[in-house]
Amino acid sequence: MKDISYRYRENIWKGKINIGLLSKNDCHIWWAKLDTYKKNIDNLSEVELQRIGSLSFKKDKENAAVTFTFLRDVLALYTEDSPKSIKINRDCKTCGEPHGKPYLTGENQMIKFNISHTSKHVVIGLSLYEIGIDIENLNQNKDLDFLFSTLSENEKKTIKEEKKTLALLKYWTRKESIVKALGIGLNIDLSRLEVSDWAKRPYIIKYPDKPQIRHQMLDFQIEDMIGSITLLNCNKDYNKLSIYNSEYLLKSDGVTA
Repeated sequence: MKDISYRYRENIWKGKINIGLLSKNDCHIWWAKLDTYKKNIDNLSEVELQRIGSLSFKKDKENAAVTFTFLRDVLALYTEDSPKSIKINRDCKTCGEPHGKPYLTGENQMIKFNISHTSKHVVIGLSLYEIGIDIENLNQNKDLDFLFSTLSENEKKTIKEEKKTLALLKYWTRKESIVKALGIGLNIDLSRLEVSDWAKRPYIIKYPDKPQIRHQMLDFQIEDMIGSITLLNCNKDYNKLSIYNSEYLLKSDGVTA
């Protein structure tokens, strides 16, 4: 079983991409296109298969299968387990149902990860600190004015018409990454969660009913996606961000259980 991960690592090292280990100052992002990455339902868990089966539309089922496959293929690089054998817990800490923030257990529990996707892409963030990640497509064909309701009064003042879409999406991805890092979902009034000016370095200014949260935030862009990462309880100098395309997984080699 372990040979799969080692084979991945050997091939990636040959390409001069050293992603075998996460240090305390590392944050890795993996991304894939949902319409080209190959799914492997044989590697998925019963919970994942049930989740796919609960979806109504064929495209949503396909995207979910690709997302779960990609997640397991990426985690295999870091856990030294086969994709199929990786244990992912999704139990909600409030109700116990399998819809909570996913995490690894046992000897792999120090590896933290989070997932986000658009209609075309999926991204996975990995760190040794609790992490939240969110992405959005910059080429939006819909009116985003509804996002004004998620902004504080100070944030609203920074929005200019010529940059409105970019600004709104930056604020949204930052706030989404924060609540995903905390694992609380959208259960707070986002207008009371205030972050720095969308055009400047990201950080939390004010979190509702809580003292200042020790954190670091990073903005990033991949193709026509913009995104944000929030890391909790990490070092101040945490700034080593590496981004990897799914091509580095060398799917042509095949993935077996």
